Amino acid sequence: MVEQEKVTINVSPVDVAKIDYLVDNAFYSNRSDFIRTAIRSQLDKHDSVVSEEALTKKAWVIGAISYTQSGLAKLADKNQRVSIFVIGALHFSSDVSLGLVRKTIDSAKIYGSVTGPKEVVQYVKGLE
Repeated sequence: MVEQEKVTINVSPVDVAKIDYLVDNAFYSNRSDFIRTAIRSQLDKHDSVVSEEALTKKAWVIGAISYTQSGLAKLADKNQRVSIFVIGALHFSSDVSLGLVRKTIDSAKIYGSVTGPKEVVQYVKGLE
């Protein structure tokens, strides 16, 4: 499972007071619950903009994807290169080499996290 990201926001004292009022009156269990609910509401509102259907020309995944050494080696054997577009999390297994990534990944745009061997992560982030 992908870990959650911590986001810090600045909110006016009046808005914080309103949130606290809603929490005190059991509309939400705490401030974080209110903020997560508000974010989900806005994401639902704009779903057509970030849906898989709207991104079919570019998107590889909305969620999480993992590349392994064997998977990338199959692409390399076929002289295929991929363009990666991720909204969520991109992971490279620990055995993926930078050379293999250079041979197989043409471009990358990641909205979210990238994990894996340090040099691979740095390279992929540099493609953005």
